[in-house]
Amino acid sequence: MPVDPWALNDPTLHEVIAYGSAHSNLETVMRTYDCPGNAVIPAFAARMLLEESARLQWRFADPDEEVFKARAKQFFDEFRVRRRKTIGTLNNGGVPRTVAERLFTEPVNVVMGVSHDDIGKGRVQIPHVSTLLREMGAPYPEPGWLDVAYSLLSQVVHATSLGSLHTIRFYDSEWHGDDLSPEMTALALDVACLGAAVIIGHSTVVLTELDEAAKTHYRNLRRAAHEVHGAARLVHGLD
Repeated sequence: MPVDPWALNDPTLHEVIAYGSAHSNLETVMRTYDCPGNAVIPAFAARMLLEESARLQWRFADPDEEVFKARAKQFFDEFRVRRRKTIGTLNNGGVPRTVAERLFTEPVNVVMGVSHDDIGKGRVQIPHVSTLLREMGAPYPEPGWLDVAYSLLSQVVHATSLGSLHTIRFYDSEWHGDDLSPEMTALALDVACLGAAVIIGHSTVVLTELDEAAKTHYRNLRRAAHEVHGAARLVHGLD
């Protein structure tokens, strides 16, 4: 029977915050944003936010109760498997297992409801990021624009020839490296605002136990991100 996803008393909702808090990249950003080469950070951050928000939105998208629960298990199994593989890789590379496991230790205020080894047999992987982005972009006039945006941001992240062209500027009669083009800057800001709105909005709703004010806050965040998109698309040209 269709239900309101936010009305489900599902303990796995709280694991979203547990994983987000335990493995945040915020400290990395705060330590590097004012260092040389910082101008390209928005492309990296935007790509990361877009990918994680697409997964999170997929996690909550279907109101059917059985699908909702199945996706919860699928979602967290994905990250439990990644955790196990990463620890194994580090251990095989000479890092003591206790040290590798310590890298993934949750903060003391986070209580996990299930074991990290609670991975379903014959699990189904989360859909590929391209599929998630197409679903996320469905309401837009050009549904595939988020997939294209992710691909373009990836050019900068992986330092391809196209990405390099967008990180070199020429002004004041000089070449300047590690400086994003206006188009890539606009795209990064656009995508970062959308991704942050989804992640922060969902997290707020979960942390406040599905409070109505939190739901309103989430809708306001999405509305603000849409306004940013309206301005940014005049520069980057997508959607």
